[in-house]
Amino acid sequence: MSYAMTHLIIANEFADIRKIEEKGIFLLASIAPDAVHARADFTKEIKASAHFLQPEYGWGEVYEEEPMKVWYGRLRKFYESRKGLVRNKKEEAFLQGYTLHILTDIFNCQLLYAHNFIEYGLDLDAFRAEYRRECIVQDNFLYQNSPCTPCIEETLNEAVEEGLEQEILDRLALKDITARNVLDNARFQLDLYHAECDRIAQGDAGRASFDGLKMVSRADSEYFISHVGAECGRMLFGFPDAGRTFRI
Repeated sequence: MSYAMTHLIIANEFADIRKIEEKGIFLLASIAPDAVHARADFTKEIKASAHFLQPEYGWGEVYEEEPMKVWYGRLRKFYESRKGLVRNKKEEAFLQGYTLHILTDIFNCQLLYAHNFIEYGLDLDAFRAEYRRECIVQDNFLYQNSPCTPCIEETLNEAVEEGLEQEILDRLALKDITARNVLDNARFQLDLYHAECDRIAQGDAGRASFDGLKMVSRADSEYFISHVGAECGRMLFGFPDAGRTFRI
């Protein structure tokens, strides 16, 4: 689904528009579901659980309308069951950022992933390998070229330095990750950012390019970020009925 910089760019704009007070924690949470990758015992099943995907589907197997609606409904149930538990702005920001991440992934599945998966021929393992390769290029391009990258880097770095209380995750009953996983994941993203800065310093040879990619284009990436940012603003955190939202 969406990679880290897509999530962070959407979350950064969302936080500014909605005036999220605890922006650092909000950005940490916006990439937190993927912090399962920081677990030593990581599996795709753990990732599916952290994203509230229905158990009959493995990660990356949803490509039709009805399963997307079910997935959306499970996310809505998660948010509505947790919002009454929050006691302060930090817990609220983490819950909202975490929820935003998964809604962004559902939209990615609808607008990008499913179409390419179907066109590729439904060979899941081969598709995943190629799609992942192209998404990494896309992510690197965003690190290098997005005007909000320095702001995101600064905010994320401050959040990591401040730390994250495990109590927040316990309060929200997020059992697939720990606060340490979340911070390790954020540090990893900061390291990637610094690596991309180093590549830029190398000149044109170090710059990411969409040239030659078949499934991910610059136009699609820009459309996705702007469109999904607007849709998330419309849907969060009232969660209207899915209706035709996930029709492909």
